[in-house]
Amino acid sequence: MKKLILINILVIVLIIFTGEVILRAFSNITVHGISKEIINYKDKPIFNYPNVSDKKAFGEKIYTDSNGFRVTKKNNLEKENKKNIYFIGGSVTFGKGVKQKNTFSGILNKEIQGYKIINASVVGSNFENNIEIIKKKVDQKNLENIFINFSLDDLAGIDEIIKFEKKNTSIKDSLYEKLKKNSIIVYLNNLIRTKSVIYIMLKGYIFETDKIFYQHAINLYKNENNLKILEKLMDNLSKLDISSKIIFIMIPYSYQLEGDNCNQNDIAENKIVKTINKKNIKLIRLKESFCADDNKEKIFFKYDPAHLSNYGHKLVAKILKQRLN
Repeated sequence: MKKLILINILVIVLIIFTGEVILRAFSNITVHGISKEIINYKDKPIFNYPNVSDKKAFGEKIYTDSNGFRVTKKNNLEKENKKNIYFIGGSVTFGKGVKQKNTFSGILNKEIQGYKIINASVVGSNFENNIEIIKKKVDQKNLENIFINFSLDDLAGIDEIIKFEKKNTSIKDSLYEKLKKNSIIVYLNNLIRTKSVIYIMLKGYIFETDKIFYQHAINLYKNENNLKILEKLMDNLSKLDISSKIIFIMIPYSYQLEGDNCNQNDIAENKIVKTINKKNIKLIRLKESFCADDNKEKIFFKYDPAHLSNYGHKLVAKILKQRLN
């Protein structure tokens, strides 16, 4: 009997291991989680730690330079006497689950020789934090442009973003409210999601992560206080001496490409576009190009609400390269 149980356990382990290998090799799914030594969450604003080496975020090794900007292992940003273009945002712009050389900032840095293109993004950053990055990290001497990715959840406070990601509200609210009270379940969830793509797949399928994260972001724009904060922050940004060099980009959530969502703007899009246009700041919207792409199902990681796959980063780079040229 004991021998039979042991054999069954080994078979189950073998099936899970084989499934992990196959999914990692052939699927568009990535693990979650980030090493504690990459980002300084203790202080506000939050920045990447400088000179990070061989730490992991979302399954990929991360490297930063002396400024805390994300770089490749060999750091190919050494372009002397070139104009600087900064990309600032949260985990989408940072390049969750993608090597820096394959992020849209990394691709552009390689393909556009006339500029030094810098990934100054921080996982968990919001609009307020992005403004602080501009004030404290951007060198204005050789500045060409600053591209800010405005994600739907950029109105959330940093504490709320971190809490939301750590506790993983991709689980439907009614069930999640029960599960999140169990510290063992929360610990196991945070542990397993850094190791298993099977877990990410099952959780995404069962709990509809794309839809849940999208709805959470949309609700931010139904709060009048949040909209007043958006107006105030946009006003602060427009008053900077370098505001004429700022260009917003809007990378949609994956759920915004589904069904009829491609044919209409939601409340968040309308509020963001209206506020940006009011301040006469340039804006590049990517939703239309995403919706028109023949392979739009490949743009995002599977069962991920917002983060671009390698294919998605290539697409963004292609669109922005046309603008830069």
